[in-house]
Amino acid sequence: MQMEDLGISMNTQFLKMHESFFHGCGLDIDLFRKEALRFFDTNINNYGLHDSFFQNFTIIWQSFMIQGRYRDGEYIWNMAADIANEWESKHQNGRIHKGTPYYFWGGTCIASGDLERGFLLVHQALEEDRKTLEENKQPPPNLDSRTPAYAFVTLDYEKQDQFFLPIVKEIVEILEHKLIEYRESNRGALELSDLKLNFLENHDLREEVFYCIFNIFRLRNLLGNIDQRLTQNAFSSLLHANVIFAFCLIIDNILKQNNPNQRKWKLRDHYIDLPILSVNFDPDKMDALNNDFKRDFSTTLCNLLNSHYRFQVQPTLTSIEEDLAITYGFRNFGAHRMEVQPVIYNNFTEIATRVLYTLFYSIEKLYAGSQPISGA
Repeated sequence: MQMEDLGISMNTQFLKMHESFFHGCGLDIDLFRKEALRFFDTNINNYGLHDSFFQNFTIIWQSFMIQGRYRDGEYIWNMAADIANEWESKHQNGRIHKGTPYYFWGGTCIASGDLERGFLLVHQALEEDRKTLEENKQPPPNLDSRTPAYAFVTLDYEKQDQFFLPIVKEIVEILEHKLIEYRESNRGALELSDLKLNFLENHDLREEVFYCIFNIFRLRNLLGNIDQRLTQNAFSSLLHANVIFAFCLIIDNILKQNNPNQRKWKLRDHYIDLPILSVNFDPDKMDALNNDFKRDFSTTLCNLLNSHYRFQVQPTLTSIEEDLAITYGFRNFGAHRMEVQPVIYNNFTEIATRVLYTLFYSIEKLYAGSQPISGA
């Protein structure tokens, strides 16, 4: 990778920075900062040159990433963004496009496991991209859909021009595996391409998509990056329940947007009021389910997981009805209770899968135009 040409003074400073990091030579940080501020003074609102300035940090950063030196990688982008913020604080009417440092900084945090800060930074990069595209009078409505930050937070696995594509593909593989299981269980027919078109790219569901992707990363960490011997405790129960509740909240919001009676806001109402879901729930059954969860959450959940739960007037539930019932139980549990439930961490993979099936089913029925599918 070659350095971008930023003029003699700034080029000299970047060469000294590279010599400092790669060969142990000294670097006058104050002088570098002074020259960088002068560079921005002479290139106000030149977002192309701003990008070139930040691109010159990537050579050092990539070396750190290869070595697994994530903290050093964060330091590089923190320094770059700090210089830009300092300039903006002194020029209230000026702006520097900071999408590049926030994107790479955020991706570095996510690669190291710091999901919260990483997603905040990537979404801040997205905000920077949006402002720049608006100032450049790019055509609406999808101003930010072309940027690497947007591709990341919506899992756009088809966009090749994004540095963190391998991470995106890793998460997509998790989703695709669950979708295959969903179809093979005869719950529905949703394909990955349908999920992308009808959910991930649905601008009416932006907040739900953003929050969903973040929680899929959290789910990946809990399932694959943590020694399961460390999860048999009270805090684990609360942490796992929180992730499940997040998906339940997303499902609740998706269904609410499609309920013709907008005064109805409870998840039970959406199950009853949306015939397109093709599930056999009525007020009496929802009351019975609610009472069973209140009386004995653990036993009711286990019965649903093992297909042993019964309504008095309905001998058996379809597989997807069990999934929706599990989602309903966790929606209320997460909203109203904080208590230790070993059944959660002991069955977390199965519970998470069943709630994801509810998400897939809701998207398929409400947005993918599918016909009703009988449960397994």
